[in-house]
Amino acid sequence: MANKKNENVNIQNGEKPVELACDKSSLKLFKGKRIFCVNIIKGIEESGEEGYIVALRSFVKDIKPYLNQVREIDKDKLSDYAAAIYKIKVLSQGIFAGPFFDTAEEMEGAARGGRVRFLTKRNDDVVDDFECLILDIEKVIEEINEEYKLNL
Repeated sequence: MANKKNENVNIQNGEKPVELACDKSSLKLFKGKRIFCVNIIKGIEESGEEGYIVALRSFVKDIKPYLNQVREIDKDKLSDYAAAIYKIKVLSQGIFAGPFFDTAEEMEGAARGGRVRFLTKRNDDVVDDFECLILDIEKVIEEINEEYKLNL
């Protein structure tokens, strides 16, 4: 799973996923770092480098229970699925993971619309993609902590 690269995120109109290497000279902690489909630069502009690390850590911690809630599709509990995927969508927006936000929004709409077949077909891949995102974030944070002898 760790080698899979978020193949099912919702990338519209052939646009390329946001995977910017942060090479701005003003950056220290994130210089040269990448997280697939996450706009690190916007996150840093919003929170500063250390603040963005805190936001990424919170994302990893906060998203896991919601991912567990959406692992299985139960046609009788689609409102629960929709509520959990909504939280995943909001968390994705908070770290500037636009394509993940779009995917979660699409899944939320399908749940609210009762589109069980669509959800069943896509859900495992979507959950896998979010798990890969978590691994990517954890890897970057670990690299930063090791390189700068931090414990953020």
